[in-house]
Amino acid sequence: LPAGASWLQMYGVCVLAGVGFTMSLFIGTLAFADEGQLAAVRLGVLTGSLLSAVLGYIVLYVASERAEETSAMIRERVIRARQRQQERFRGDGKVNCNARMATRHLKPHCKLSQDSQELIRVAMSELNLSARAYDRILKVSRTIADLDGKTEISPEHVSEAIQYRTFDRTLWV
Repeated sequence: LPAGASWLQMYGVCVLAGVGFTMSLFIGTLAFADEGQLAAVRLGVLTGSLLSAVLGYIVLYVASERAEETSAMIRERVIRARQRQQERFRGDGKVNCNARMATRHLKPHCKLSQDSQELIRVAMSELNLSARAYDRILKVSRTIADLDGKTEISPEHVSEAIQYRTFDRTLWV
């Protein structure tokens, strides 16, 4: 499935597109030689396609009705992430958020799973990233995990941070 798409949305697109429309007309012309029956087949296929389009629209409408995150909800998520960070660095007078972490803070606060380590290793070699970029990716990954309410940094968090880094590079190069 494409990123961000659900099976319900895929089904809606298939129904909306009238999957089988052309095949139905082809089979109808092969099955019936009589012009009267052929007209009835065409009318039936067109009617079915119209109903399919309406059903597809309804399915896609229902699929898009999922709860969207409001600004207030995002604000609450950010506040909780900041609280996590302040709690994490409570004993350190110079650091109060992930962005201010020094290299020595990365190992204890940005532990990566084996999959995450492999992902960042490949990104480092394929994209020719520097050690500074590595540190920044770890900090951003930690922040994404905080925003997601997770204590562990997952490969998805690392992947998103790498995407931001590559996007940043394309803007400034």
